[in-house]
Amino acid sequence: MRIATSQMFQRGIDAMLNSQSKLDDTQHQLSTGKRVNVASDDPLSAAQAERTRADLARMTAAQRALDTSRHAMSQADNALATGVDLLQRARESIIAAGNGAYGDAERQSLAQELRGLRNQLLTVANRDDGAGGWLFGGQGTSSAPFADTPSGVTYSGVATDRTVGSLPSALASIDGRTAWMTMPEGNGTFATASSVGNSGGAWIDAGEVLDATQINGDSYRIDITVSGSALTYSVTDVTTATTISTGTPFTSGNAIDIAGQRVRITGMPVGGDSFTLTPAQPRSVFDTLDNAIALLTTPGLGGTGQLNEGLARAGASLGSAQDRAQLVRTRIGEQLRSIEGDTDSLAARGIEGQSRLSELQDLDLGRAISDFQVQQNAVQAAMQTYTKVAGLSLFDFLR
Repeated sequence: MRIATSQMFQRGIDAMLNSQSKLDDTQHQLSTGKRVNVASDDPLSAAQAERTRADLARMTAAQRALDTSRHAMSQADNALATGVDLLQRARESIIAAGNGAYGDAERQSLAQELRGLRNQLLTVANRDDGAGGWLFGGQGTSSAPFADTPSGVTYSGVATDRTVGSLPSALASIDGRTAWMTMPEGNGTFATASSVGNSGGAWIDAGEVLDATQINGDSYRIDITVSGSALTYSVTDVTTATTISTGTPFTSGNAIDIAGQRVRITGMPVGGDSFTLTPAQPRSVFDTLDNAIALLTTPGLGGTGQLNEGLARAGASLGSAQDRAQLVRTRIGEQLRSIEGDTDSLAARGIEGQSRLSELQDLDLGRAISDFQVQQNAVQAAMQTYTKVAGLSLFDFLR
């Protein structure tokens, strides 16, 4: 077989170039610390690494959403805690207003205190989150969600919690209508009231629940009648138009039990007076305070049944408002706990993702350095061999 000199030289150059190319690739890997720098280095690993990086980017975005939610929910919890304290102070003022020794001036002073507490509560309800939003703005609103109008406080937000990101635990704002505008009136289960046409001096308290399983949502009326020289009362289920009892002797302050509900009528009613029990309806906490302020600023009510009943109703409604605020705080606490759980889960997934990404693209430095030395020796050997082969010329031998 005859091998041309040019062919032998070309094969030697190709071998040197091939060795130099491998040496260059290994040197680039050592300088970057990556085994896969371009997709052609390892197409399968490059594709899997790209998917892993996308997953890690989504986890980073989710964590930012959780951090935003944690900040907002912590602020909302603090706001509700302040609101509970304000409501407690308002209840204390309501209790103080029932002091029989107080006159119109003292009640006016307490009304002024209630007005200040109401305005502070409105400020709390309109607290911003520091990022251009509102803690109790629901799905969002361009202005403060609660507005103080001549007819009372109104809510302009969308009555739904707002989330940020894809995780359900990442709440950015709370439904303000639920938190402040739909407090159940009275004791939270039913509301009591004296009929408008009553002419006696009796009043009915806010009542209490004896057995929730017996409460069916019906409305009831207690009618006072005169039997000889004694007062009696009858109870009617207004919803079903059914008489439950009749001719029961009336005693001021005695308990009257109706379908799992207990009320007391205090004072001396007259024949024809009546009192009602109705299912509790949602009421704004601001309306409750406004009604209490109006009651305390009405002159000449000292010691009357109207004052006592109004104060009892306001105190019970504020107690329900406190319970609702605490319930919302409990829900926020659950959200914060979920956020912590999701944060831990994302952290664990992030570590797994980083580990997987390292496996796919990071370089084994020990092995790469060894390969580099071998390839370097190969290049040197190829160059030395070429110089010797290049000297094997017939003409050089003849000389």
